[in-house]
Parts: sequence; C-alpha cells; structure tokens
Amino acid sequence: MNTLPHTDAQQQYKYFAFISYSSKDMAWGRQLQHKLERYRLPARLASKRKGAPNRAYPIFRDETDLSGFKVRDALERELDDSRFLIVICSPQSAQSVWVNDEIQYFIDHGWEDRILPFIVEGTPYSADPATECFPPALRNMSEDPLGVDATAQGKRKAFLRLISALLDVKFDELLRRDTARRMR
Repeated sequence: MNTLPHTDAQQQYKYFAFISYSSKDMAWGRQLQHKLERYRLPARLASKRKGAPNRAYPIFRDETDLSGFKVRDALERELDDSRFLIVICSPQSAQSVWVNDEIQYFIDHGWEDRILPFIVEGTPYSADPATECFPPALRNMSEDPLGVDATAQGKRKAFLRLISALLDVKFDELLRRDTARRMR
C-alpha cells in the first residue's frame, strides 16, 4: 500500500492525521498515536527526501486533542485540519455512527485518497455484522479502499505499512531497514 498524500502547496495542516475509532478500540487509538508520533524515518531514507516530512506528527485523537462544547463542530474543524484520516477498523467501529460520519466527511470533501483503514479485528465486506470491520461509508466508497491488516500482517509490519503510506516511502525499504536495525 503506497498512498500519495493530498498535495496542495497552499494547504497547511494542523495535524498529519486524524485517528477515527470506536471508544471500544481506545487502546488501539492510544497505541497507534503514540507509535506514529514517535517514529522517525531512518536517516538514510530521510536524507533522500528533500523537503518531504520525515515523521507523521502531530496525530489527532479525540481523547487528547478535542476541545470545544459542540462536539460535531469541533470534530469537523479537526478533520479539516488533518492531512489523512486513519480509521481503526473493527466490528465495533463498523457500527459506530461517529466513525462512519468522520469517514463520510472526508468522502464528501473529495479526500477519499487520504483515508487509510487500519484493520485490528474482523473482516472487510463480511456479510456478518459480528465480523464486519468496515463502516458503511468505507464499504460504499467509489473504489475499494486498501486497508492495512494488523491481524494478518502482525502489528509491526502493519505499522510500517501505515508509515509507508503516510510518508510516501516504499514499504520494502522501511521493512529492510527496520529488520536490520532490530538485528543489530
């Protein structure tokens, strides 16, 4: 998965990404925000990227960043200020009205290419509501979204796939460098 970021030279984003999740998946939201905000591209890869971001920072998550009394208005402001929408996908998020609305907001603004599903439980396009992990707005997109599946790939590889999409770096380069670093 290698998604190119929305590139609008005039657009300045307050957040690199907005994490959308069900309150039942809060632990995943916390962990993902923590890992994303602390990750830096390896120096050799970063040096090849003149002017491109070397980290995905800051990441919006409602528990740490939401302010205001009108929740929907506040969320829409933060969605407008976010380059990407990361959707933590699970059967719980598939049934969440808030998660679906956040996805639909990105779709309605023409930002489908900036929606990144991160599957933590369940199966996309399942006929069974107990296992379906994509909210209706994801299932109804004009093109099937490529998701990062932490259940199939494991947490580490899934995280690196997500970073590769966010920072527009080839996944195999990240994986090779990460493997070499971990072996040292």
